[in-house]
Amino acid sequence: MSKFNFNGILTQNNQIKELPIEILVPYHNHQFRLYSGERLDDLVQSIRQNGILNPIIVQPLHDGSKYEILSGHNRVEGAKIVGLEYIPALIKENLSPDEAEIYVIETNLLQRGFNDLLISEQASVLKVQHSKMFSQGKRNDIIAELQRLESGTTSSPMGKKLVGDTSLSKVGNEYGLSKNTVARLLRVNYLIQPFKDMLDDKTLPLRVGVELSYISNDVQNVIYEIVSKYGKKIDIKLSKNLRSAFKDNNTSFDFLESLIVDDKKSNSRTKVKVSIDKDVFSKYFDKKTSNDEVAETIQKALDMYFSNNN
Repeated sequence: MSKFNFNGILTQNNQIKELPIEILVPYHNHQFRLYSGERLDDLVQSIRQNGILNPIIVQPLHDGSKYEILSGHNRVEGAKIVGLEYIPALIKENLSPDEAEIYVIETNLLQRGFNDLLISEQASVLKVQHSKMFSQGKRNDIIAELQRLESGTTSSPMGKKLVGDTSLSKVGNEYGLSKNTVARLLRVNYLIQPFKDMLDDKTLPLRVGVELSYISNDVQNVIYEIVSKYGKKIDIKLSKNLRSAFKDNNTSFDFLESLIVDDKKSNSRTKVKVSIDKDVFSKYFDKKTSNDEVAETIQKALDMYFSNNN
């Protein structure tokens, strides 16, 4: 397998250097899981046999003593396992924060595909896609560059040109999602990381996460602390109650704890319906006796019965 043609992508704005792995740091807001298991093993084996075929993409930090990885987090991890000390890197100078994030997101989309991403990862992608913080033309240029790097060619890829439209429907159409699904996924970005993790491992339903996303991060942290303490699962009813409490400014620790714990107790005390023969009922109760009074009398009788037979 041939090495990548580095010279084909060099411009006055790009530099490729062999950088020491020890001066590379992950992207500060990296939202995507790294390879593990068989996929990581395959990557490590490829690096052992062929080296790094495609350069990673980085940007200099501060005084240039460190470089932030934009594309190639998995290649760096694989290189560390193999024991490499240097890795070829395409250095991007003077990127805006938005442009840097596009590199990170589009790299992961190119490698995995949208449907293979975790819920929190999909939310991160849609956040950028739906925002107006970057030029669609700039995004198209970055996608084309990443595709050339991936294929090892310098020609522009053939394909449809994406239209710059930040509406929910337009973003959803690109990934086969309804506008309602896009709207829900966008709310995931407002969740604290522990709740995002719960969404990803499917212990928190998406609709519940949406309700919690309307609560401030500080209060979400308190809620997470309480539900972890009591081993509580948040269902849609409780999430709505918590959102309502936040809206009404009832967000003290004691109040939230009471709301969560009381909900747990009420769910654990499921009522059981018991039928009493009409003749038995008329023997001990009259028609004006309420159901609560009947239940109280029966409970007292049962307490007396079992205490005398123990």
